Amino acid sequence: MTQPRQKMNIAGAGAFTEAAKAVNPKPTDPKTKTPATRTGRVALPFWVPSAARQQLKHTITDLHLTAQEALTEALNEWFIKHGKPPIA
Repeated sequence: MTQPRQKMNIAGAGAFTEAAKAVNPKPTDPKTKTPATRTGRVALPFWVPSAARQQLKHTITDLHLTAQEALTEALNEWFIKHGKPPIA
């Protein structure tokens, strides 16, 4: 039977951790606020082939849109196609 591993004691490691916490506050930190444009919204990530992502980025740029505008339009059109109200 093997011995359990012991924790490594690295001098100064705690100072590095404290510095990282100071640079990257927790999301629950009251100083960080959700932008008004995201209130009541959720992220909707999904996977596509890299070529589709590249084509989407080029088309969005050509049309002078943001990704938010383009994908909201696409989602609303999809809802309409399936007989649902466009609420995105």
